[in-house]
Parts: sequence; C-alpha cells; structure tokens
Amino acid sequence: MKWLMGTLGVVVLLIGLGCDAPRLNPFDPKADNALDIVETRIQVQHFLNPQKGVPGVLAVEPQLQLSGVTDDQGRIFWTHPRVDTITVLLTKTGYFPATYRFPILANSNQFVGFLNAKPVIRRLKFVTIHNVASQVDYIRLETIIDDPDGDADIQEVTLQLPDSGFSKTLARTDSSFEVLFNKNQISPQITAGQLPGLNFKLVVYNTNRDSIVEEPLVLRRVITTDLTPLLPNPERAESGSILFTWKAVQLDYPFYFRVVLYASAGTITKIGEFYPIPSTATQFELNDPDFLASLETGTYLWNLEVEDEFGNVAESSVLQFQYFK
Repeated sequence: MKWLMGTLGVVVLLIGLGCDAPRLNPFDPKADNALDIVETRIQVQHFLNPQKGVPGVLAVEPQLQLSGVTDDQGRIFWTHPRVDTITVLLTKTGYFPATYRFPILANSNQFVGFLNAKPVIRRLKFVTIHNVASQVDYIRLETIIDDPDGDADIQEVTLQLPDSGFSKTLARTDSSFEVLFNKNQISPQITAGQLPGLNFKLVVYNTNRDSIVEEPLVLRRVITTDLTPLLPNPERAESGSILFTWKAVQLDYPFYFRVVLYASAGTITKIGEFYPIPSTATQFELNDPDFLASLETGTYLWNLEVEDEFGNVAESSVLQFQYFK
C-alpha cells in the first residue's frame, strides 16, 4: 500500500509538471512570448483599369520574409506580426515593377496596389530616304506599339540620339507612330556616310512616365545612287497602256525598283505604287485594265524609287506627262 501511494504521488507530480510546461510558440496567442498577429489583404489592380485585378503577381515583403502570388482576382492574404509599415514589392512579366509602403493600423488591413502593363513594340522600320533631285537625305521611323492597358496609356514616343541633345517626337496615326526629318536636323555638318554610325534609341512613355527603351537603333545605309527616269515625260503624251523607262542602275547589294504615280488635278495625289520591279529592269509597262480604266484625261506625275532589303530608299526627280483616254 505504501508503494502504491508513492507511485500515485509521482504520477500526480508529473501531471502537475506537464500542465505547467512553458508555451513558447510566438504565434500562440496564450504563449508567454506571443506576438501581436494581424491580417493583411492586398488587392493588385491594373493601373488604368482599377476594376480589373491582376492575377499571377509575385508579392514580396522582404523584412517579414513574406511572399506569395495573387489569385485569379489579383488578391493575396498574409498573417504576420504587427509592425508599423510593410514594404511590398510587386512584379510580373510584362508589367513595370512597383513598390508600396502600407501602414499597419488595425488587426485586419486591406490595401490596393497597381501595376502598369508595359507597352510592346510590334514592328519597327528605321530607314533613310535619299532624294536624288534635291540631294536631301531624310530619316524615317515608323513603329507599331501595343499597350495592354489601352492606347490611351501611351503618352509619348520619342526618337533620341544619346549625348547629342537630339530628340524627335513621333506623330500618332490610326495604326502607328511615325516621324520624318532631314538629317541636317541632327547636325548641319553631318554627312550621309556618318548616319549608319549613329546609335539612336526609341523611348515609349506611359501616362505615369514609366517607359521602355529600344536601343540601339542603327541605320544600315544611305542609297545615294543616281536615278534617271526617261519615259513618260512632258514631250510625249500617253494613251492606253503606259511604258515607264529609266537608265540602268548597278549596286553591290540587293534592291528593287518602284514606280510611283501621282494625279495632278488641283492637288497632287498618289494614286499608285508598282513594285517590286527586278533590279535588272530598265522599264515597266502599266497595262492593268482596271487601273487604266480609272484614269481620266489629264496631267500626271511619276518618279522612280530604289529600295534595298532593309527598306532604305532613293527617290528620283519627278517627271510630268499628259494622259488621254
């Protein structure tokens, strides 16, 4: 009996010791070292469409070592110790990164962050145009740019030449952004041969001045060959099919010809372009019955162009001729 009582006493003592064991889990609200835990919900939305959440965004709070990816509604939920503020880094492919500092003011917090989608350059054509008659060299840039947040998010597109102070703003058309300028606007002393050595850059600015840069943009060459159109000319009237002729051209790189036709009836209007005409050709006959039927008796203009594989162009002088039905 004495042994039994002793055993019971030990058991009771052990049970008592077990109940008094310290609770050291900081996330246990009854623990001696319990932390003040709060809840934070973050909603990530499109910059120009705040009603639309952005899924798949990586959100990181480096100080608290929190991270996660937003759900299909652009939401993420964290439970963490109370701090004065949290710093949240938001990143996703195709978007400009964003950093937010949110004040923690309550046990349950809700914050909104915004991501701005990056513009995408779909097509870019950067070429020279040499006018043989005036001996003027032009530079032309045409680009198609898409923005997932909409065209209104593209505030400005500029062509720049670093370290020179040169900058040109592209004009917006229905489907693209374009600029055409004389090379002398870069510098009155610059030569055609120096143009291919320049490294330009294209900068696309969003409404909040986020920007993407496409560089380097390099001009491949300036075509300075002489082009001599021959027929038709003011000395001979045309009727029926029209034969265009010119002096042969020889270059040490691939190219083709283009015949450009204009109507001159009060204003000069381009009415046709005919290409590609082989580089070995010295003539082109316009005999399309539908096109010829659309011509009226009157005055017309035409010129010859050479275009290389990169889109650089040389333009001849313009010839005038009369056409009779």
